[in-house]
Amino acid sequence: MYAGFPRLNVTEAQEAVDLDFELANEKGCVKATELLVPKVVNLSFPAVCALLYNARTATSSRNIFGSVIGLQLQDVVEVTDVKINPSIDIEEDDRMTEEERMERVRKERKLLDVDKAIFENMYNQENLDTNVIGQFVISSARFNPFSTRTMRKLQELHRESLPAILLTYDPFRTGLLGRPHIRAYTPTAAYYKYDSLVSTERGYQRRRSLAQYAKESGVTKEGVLHEIPVKLEVDAFHRLNLMNLQPTSIGDSFKAIQSMAVSNYMEALLSSIRNNTDQLKQKLDYEGNIKDNGNVPVGQDAETMLLMKHVRDQTDHLDALCDSTLLYSSMLRDL
Repeated sequence: MYAGFPRLNVTEAQEAVDLDFELANEKGCVKATELLVPKVVNLSFPAVCALLYNARTATSSRNIFGSVIGLQLQDVVEVTDVKINPSIDIEEDDRMTEEERMERVRKERKLLDVDKAIFENMYNQENLDTNVIGQFVISSARFNPFSTRTMRKLQELHRESLPAILLTYDPFRTGLLGRPHIRAYTPTAAYYKYDSLVSTERGYQRRRSLAQYAKESGVTKEGVLHEIPVKLEVDAFHRLNLMNLQPTSIGDSFKAIQSMAVSNYMEALLSSIRNNTDQLKQKLDYEGNIKDNGNVPVGQDAETMLLMKHVRDQTDHLDALCDSTLLYSSMLRDL
């Protein structure tokens, strides 16, 4: 049932940061232009709280996006906060004319700009807006977090010699199955090389060169994204506070897998897999049917690779849920 769920460990005692080294040394976080591949992402207590707080408004059809704020020290990424992207909800009303609806949207955007200015000013005063190191996505398993827009923002961070961390959180898997689902990724060096090669070509020539570029960059071997283990930072002060809390007992996995909520969730997940596989099939069929295609392999585009990765994650998740359902059904039958 928990296949694909990451293990969230608590960080060990952290050594004090050598401020002089990080400030003056060429390999410090201030002057370094070539960062090491992160080995671990440490989520601070405020960052976890902010992530969970922002997830309250997420639904199966509404996803939450934002920036990850922190710092990379050598091969360790310290996440100190997450900053949500402001958004507005446009509700369709049949009684409104198009002009009335657009006027309401303009007024809402004006109010949103005022709130955003206040929010930005607060971050500017604390110098938090200068430490963006990635993007976060809060969504269900139905949504593909590896979107083109998100990957483009990670590329922009990389071009500015900043860490490019993608943090994903699934509140639905967490709530239904009772185990936190937080994962972190960073684009591979092969993907950056592949993207720089592909960006020089256009149209038909770009299509025929994809296989060559994929082989030259090694992206088909290394993949587009590299997953990084996530740890939660809990210091002595947090431990002291947690001692006074009465945690809710872990839910019964048997009751969870037999619940109507999980049944509906599995049905929605299956529908999403069907839609994604149809989309993937159409994309591959289109590439394969291009005239003068020759023997160029299909599926060499990074967007297609990310979609295949998402479908694979979805099918692994659904397979684990089905295995659990069969296991409990067989146990009940034997009893």
